[in-house]
Amino acid sequence: MDKNMEIISQLMVTITQTNEWFRICHEDVQIQRATLDLQTVMERVAALIPEELMDELWDALGNLEQAQETAAILYGIRVADAIRDVAARPTDLTRYIIDRAKTGAQGGTKRNG
Repeated sequence: MDKNMEIISQLMVTITQTNEWFRICHEDVQIQRATLDLQTVMERVAALIPEELMDELWDALGNLEQAQETAAILYGIRVADAIRDVAARPTDLTRYIIDRAKTGAQGGTKRNG
């Protein structure tokens, strides 16, 4: 097994087991709203399907959540790396912004007006 992959795999598990991660999950309004919505729907579904299938559904949802957490963490690491890289080259960033302004490019954003 690739040792770097194993290290990253263990790191991902560790990140999602910190007090800060739990605090975010328990205090974030959007997460709380989505959790309540999911629980409401799952209660309705549980009345319609066998318990074994319900367990499989919960397992599948847990696996999806874990995969999304991993992707989000990896994306966050890439974004942090990009910020660090560009912050070390402010002149390049200024030049990039000026060049984009000259060509009228908006970087995928639309301006009102």
